[in-house]
Amino acid sequence: MSHTTRSLRFYLLGLCLIAILTTLGHQLIDRVVRQNEVYASVVNLAGRQRMLSQRIALAAETMGKDTQFLTPNEAALLIDEMESSHQALAFGAENPALPRTAPGDPRLDAIYYAPGDLNADMHVFLTAARAVIAGGSDIDTALETIERLSGDTLLAMLDEAVSVYQLMAEESTARAQLASTILWIATLLMLVLEWFLIFRPQYKRSVEAFETIELQKETLAGEQARYELAAEAASFGVWEQPDIQSNRLIATPTFAAVTGYAENELPKTRAQFLALIHPADLDRTRAKLFGPPKPGRERSSVEHRIKCAGGDFVWFMTVGEHRPSDDGKAYRFIAYTVDIQERKRSEEITASFLERFGSKSSNSDTRQYG
Repeated sequence: MSHTTRSLRFYLLGLCLIAILTTLGHQLIDRVVRQNEVYASVVNLAGRQRMLSQRIALAAETMGKDTQFLTPNEAALLIDEMESSHQALAFGAENPALPRTAPGDPRLDAIYYAPGDLNADMHVFLTAARAVIAGGSDIDTALETIERLSGDTLLAMLDEAVSVYQLMAEESTARAQLASTILWIATLLMLVLEWFLIFRPQYKRSVEAFETIELQKETLAGEQARYELAAEAASFGVWEQPDIQSNRLIATPTFAAVTGYAENELPKTRAQFLALIHPADLDRTRAKLFGPPKPGRERSSVEHRIKCAGGDFVWFMTVGEHRPSDDGKAYRFIAYTVDIQERKRSEEITASFLERFGSKSSNSDTRQYG
């Protein structure tokens, strides 16, 4: 497995773990917010029960007197509200004041359901309050019960329940803070591990790769300089046709050097290149250089005259070959053009010498042996 593939896998794994930790953190915060909403509602409801117990007790004491604290109907509504709140807190019944069911806890069970529990006292308190409102014969006993419970036992247990609910809210917040801290530390550790296992090695490889590229660029620049120097010394220029189906042609600066043209004057199409060829050599050049590809990278060569920058036609020899693409569906043509003007001039001088002096020698020999 390559370093790149291994690093990519570690990177993807690290991203997944960070995404999981981030999601857990989000869910934790959302849960804490919703729990705190419930705890706030529960504390408010339990606190209201405490207030209702005092108002119901005051209403019962003044019931039937000239200065009644509440009417019987108003007192009955308070008793119903207190009973509804108790059913919601003690047994999980629905209540408009609670967005969700009140949370459970063993400490609450000890308050609501243990011997001498809040549930039993609440039942006794509410029954006595309804008896006072009804006006039966046991009003005095009922009033004594209300006074006893509201002044001591019931009020203390309601206070204790409120305290437990507040404590549960604080504990929930503390647990959430601890979990959030753990997730934060885990995320930091994941980032540190990603740095040492992924980004640091990748950074080192990137630096090495850039250094290698710079070295290759320097090497290529040196080779290019040596190539251009050799091309200039040997008087040859390179050009190519990237796709023989296209008219586009690329001539290198070395081609400009041997023909005398500026780089912006070099032929850029096949037609512009052929326009530089001597008319007497045009057909031969077109057939040799721009014909169908030859099999096996067989080279094509032609001797022809090319119009140079000064306007003179100079003899060159062009040698090139077709090279197929990887899929074999396209071909490019690469060629180099060599200045053979001196060779051609030598050949012309030799031919002229042989024609001139060779014929005289033949006539002399004929006269001598005739």
